[in-house]
Amino acid sequence: MHQNASKTILMILTIFSMILIGQAGEALHSLFQDMDGDRNGKIDSSEYTTYMIKYAFNKLDDNDSKIITSAEWDFIDNVENRESHDELFKNVDKNNDRMISFGEFSEYAEKHSNIKDTFRDLDKDSDLILTPAEISARPPFKMVTVRL
Repeated sequence: MHQNASKTILMILTIFSMILIGQAGEALHSLFQDMDGDRNGKIDSSEYTTYMIKYAFNKLDDNDSKIITSAEWDFIDNVENRESHDELFKNVDKNNDRMISFGEFSEYAEKHSNIKDTFRDLDKDSDLILTPAEISARPPFKMVTVRL
């Protein structure tokens, strides 16, 4: 698809990396607990993916309406090409109701992102789980992107 639209959605899912940069102590512990959905002290790939997608969706859903409207979508930064930006909205909005539900957003992000790659990068011992030590030993910057 369009490279400019890719830059648009790229801004949405950078959030996790920016949260982790500079996090220490209590804030990092809190973030880990938020990601650890089953509270077992470990984060598996599913928990990581779910957290990433929910966080990005919630950042776009300004008013907590549980949908992303075209007006909310229009506030994505770095829009270089309005046509590509609008086309991406239509691609994510599978039922063409001019709103993006969490399900639509999640389905699109899971298929067109590098979330699983970023999980593998953080999983230093390749045991398919993240521990607090792996989160705190993160690379200085890892950007999550959505491919179009």
